[in-house]
Amino acid sequence: MTDSIAARVAALPQTSTPDLKALWHELNGKPAPAFNRSHLISRLAYRLQELAYDGLKPTTAPSSMPWPMGSTPSRPESAP
Repeated sequence: MTDSIAARVAALPQTSTPDLKALWHELNGKPAPAFNRSHLISRLAYRLQELAYDGLKPTTAPSSMPWPMGSTPSRPESAP
């Protein structure tokens, strides 16, 4: 990880929530979903690295990211 990307990722926990949401909009082109703060930080860290390093290899992406970036995974239905 380059120093500038590592520094940006390391600074996320100290960043205010409004600034995190603004960064989400900047990186994803849409408003931040209603994630809790820790989830928002982890998704932003992933996105910063994804943009810096051209994402995951196609063979890796399906197993580790079952839903598209910026969307919310569906919850499994309860068994009767």
